[in-house]
Amino acid sequence: MRALRSALRGLRRQEGLTLMELLIGLVISAIVSAMLIMIFIALQDSNSYSVNSAMARNQARTALSRLEREIRDAETPTNAYYAASGFSQTSSACMARTTSTWLALFTTFNQTGSMPYVTPRVVVYRLYSDGTLWRYVDANGDGHNGSLGTWYSCVRHTIDEATETTSWEGHEMVVDHVVNAIVPSTGMPTDLFQYSYYDSSGNLQQQNLVTGSLRQSILAVQVHLLVDLNPSHSPAYIDLLTTAQLRNARQI
Repeated sequence: MRALRSALRGLRRQEGLTLMELLIGLVISAIVSAMLIMIFIALQDSNSYSVNSAMARNQARTALSRLEREIRDAETPTNAYYAASGFSQTSSACMARTTSTWLALFTTFNQTGSMPYVTPRVVVYRLYSDGTLWRYVDANGDGHNGSLGTWYSCVRHTIDEATETTSWEGHEMVVDHVVNAIVPSTGMPTDLFQYSYYDSSGNLQQQNLVTGSLRQSILAVQVHLLVDLNPSHSPAYIDLLTTAQLRNARQI
């Protein structure tokens, strides 16, 4: 009994944690937990940026590659209506009279059938103000009777984004977050398309605007594509540049 009483007295004399020590422990635990959570969030953001950036790069490179191949494959249309619209001779590329953000051409690229009996179809690429680059194609092969008929004369001046991107033939968005319109500034945008051609004096020129009969002298198209890889944060651009020579202009 004496030994038991002595042990009980020893237990009563032992001291526990004070409230201050407990609060300090809780604060330290909270700080460590917050640091771990911040590290986890940073890793998640880094991984998300890497994945989205890689997807944006692939999308941009695919779009540029597709543009280059279709421009190279551009050819002179044989239909009398097309010829009357100024698409005969050596070039089937054309450009708007007011902007440098769209291109229309005739091509048999990716069409089935035996050459040279496949009829070239019109393909249009257009960059819109929301930074999306769309591709349209005369998918039905019905010539100027389709929704792309207004492009054949290369004189279209209006933009109806809501209608064009939802109802036009073969509408397809090929890349988004294109920033050509704001880089280096809105006052000096980066031309998406520039054209190399011989002027009436036989001099080689490069312009972002080619009209009238000069369209028949286009030899090559330079495509300069700027895409924002990190649109929700500080800008990080991929800058892609290529020049595609029209196949039917190589004999000049």
